[in-house]
Amino acid sequence: ITDITERKRAEAALVETSALLETLLQNTTDGIYFKDLQSRFVHFSREMLRLFHLTHPEELKGRTDFDFFSEEHARPAFEGEQEIIRTGKPILNLEEKETHLDGRITWVSTSKTPWRDQAGNVLGTMGISRDITEQNRAQAELENLHKKLVDASRQAGMAEIATNVLHNVGNVLNSVNISTGLLVESVKQSKVSSLAKVVVLLQE
Repeated sequence: ITDITERKRAEAALVETSALLETLLQNTTDGIYFKDLQSRFVHFSREMLRLFHLTHPEELKGRTDFDFFSEEHARPAFEGEQEIIRTGKPILNLEEKETHLDGRITWVSTSKTPWRDQAGNVLGTMGISRDITEQNRAQAELENLHKKLVDASRQAGMAEIATNVLHNVGNVLNSVNISTGLLVESVKQSKVSSLAKVVVLLQE
């Protein structure tokens, strides 16, 4: 007779842990994924299927980022994962621009770490990506609105300055107009008006 109580407890704990993990993968709104040493998808959350517009897990298993993203995103993502496998150093809270093959552009905040077995051997990488596309779009709209407000404030300030300048110029022109009128009247009343007659007489 061999006591297998501890083994049964370990098996039960493993089943419970697996069930909890599966529940998490089925219900989280984050993209959670495990990739092998060649950066191929092994296990992943349902959110990853939604991201790639897929229906069944078999459509994603064994495939890589190159099957869904352009070279612009897939290449640095692949190289980053291979660096994690080589060095064991994680990548935390990296903001990534994802350019999809269908033309879509999404933004995610990503953290990736080595995926190890119980003996510590590296099996690949595991990561969590949170979609921040709407957050970035709202931030861009906020920055655009701020720019418009700054431009409007600048234009309002320039309009105020222009109004002051025109007011001052108007005052000067009004003074010039009055002075010119007085000068004309003074000329009319002086003997300068007889100068033309003198010229005619001299020519004669």
